Amino acid sequence: MHKRIKHLIKNIKYVFNIDEINKIGKDTRFIQRKSDITAKDFLVFNIFHGEDICSASLSQLASKYDSLFGIQVSKQAIDKRFNKYSVEFMQRIFNQIMHTQNIILKDLKNTLILHFNRVIINDSTGFALPEGFKEEFPGTGGSNSSAAIKIQLQYELLSGTFMRLDIFSGTTNDADYLNIMKNDKDLKDLKLADLGYFKIEYLKKIDKSGSSFISKIKSNTSLYRKNPNPERSKTGAIKKSSEYIKIDILELTKPLAQGETIELKDIYIGSRKELKNRLIVTKLTEENKIKREDTYKKSTRKSRGGIKENRLNFSSINAYITNIDTEVLEATQVHDLYSLRWQIEIMFKVWKSIFKINQVKNVKMERFKCFLYGRLIVLLLSSSIVFTAKNVIKEEDDKEISELKSFGALAQYLPKLAHEIFKSELCIIQILKRIIQNFRRFSIKSRKKHRKTVFDILEIINLGPNEIEKIAI
Repeated sequence: MHKRIKHLIKNIKYVFNIDEINKIGKDTRFIQRKSDITAKDFLVFNIFHGEDICSASLSQLASKYDSLFGIQVSKQAIDKRFNKYSVEFMQRIFNQIMHTQNIILKDLKNTLILHFNRVIINDSTGFALPEGFKEEFPGTGGSNSSAAIKIQLQYELLSGTFMRLDIFSGTTNDADYLNIMKNDKDLKDLKLADLGYFKIEYLKKIDKSGSSFISKIKSNTSLYRKNPNPERSKTGAIKKSSEYIKIDILELTKPLAQGETIELKDIYIGSRKELKNRLIVTKLTEENKIKREDTYKKSTRKSRGGIKENRLNFSSINAYITNIDTEVLEATQVHDLYSLRWQIEIMFKVWKSIFKINQVKNVKMERFKCFLYGRLIVLLLSSSIVFTAKNVIKEEDDKEISELKSFGALAQYLPKLAHEIFKSELCIIQILKRIIQNFRRFSIKSRKKHRKTVFDILEIINLGPNEIEKIAI
């Protein structure tokens, strides 16, 4: 049996352990006395059969509970079970699964020998909630707005690990999350984040920790380079006002042909000029420029803001800063590597289109929270399975699977997995093998001409034997 599958089963058996579940149930006071609705059944109900907990009626949920577990309960009994203790119970299970997943997957050697141990992506997704939720989850328009939720995710691309996940109201700003998210001091991390997380202080922290980053820059970001011929005072000292020259990126790219890329090294960012980077700028094709301009205009109209000329002009280029060495990553490869960030958008699409995390009606808050943690737990489990299979199939078959297809296929196996997950390791092995075989048949990613896959992009930062030897020395 493949070592990755062994690690996955170890993870599953540790978390889905009846004794441990009952202990958490008692610790959280979900279990206070004997009840027809047990901790194990409630957990299975929410995780594997919980897609309609916030959309079905209570009588429908009671009927489903009877069909699944052979126990007749009233709709009042189901309703009472969604309380503050059940929310804490579900939250504790979720936290334990995420913690266990991180420990076990951290020990696995990556499929590829990369310059980076981890590729970490930060992003958020949100969705509207019923009006009755706005006291706890207000939307972005103030007290009169509808309710909304925002989920912040720190995601490790190579293993599919959820490193950190936090739930906020829809009013939370992405940049505010920088102060609390996980920031390990690991010399071989690569961090990718979109402009919502763009803060110079954050990039400085990454740089000082020894990690690497690629970041897009905002149209109003101040960029400087050292002046090779600064003015000097009579004493010979450099005049501070002439020490740096400000860079106008748009002016710089005017002579470039469409699709052409240029690089400037030793560029200082921000008015304090404390962070030195490489600046890589590509002039977009006219087609891509028009698409980018249309997107900006639509988002501006949606937010009822005014169109800024400089921001509109910035739509004609891709501009990145990075602290990755040129020996590791060429200028023309920066955009490809940064494009891996869109993998998290695929993950969010999976959340909504396959696992229906955003299909919520106006129910009591505790029922919604149990639903939310149930959906997040099944997403954690599904991500572990899909990315284990992805690495196994890459190693054994040298093929890449489509995450979207794989999650869709896996969703069909969840009722069977719920039935087998508390049984022996052999039962779990058998269903995992069936799932992986299904991925081999139906989820292999088709190779499109001129379009790179994730593994194609990651190959650009492979280390050869000579480089590995240098690091070892």
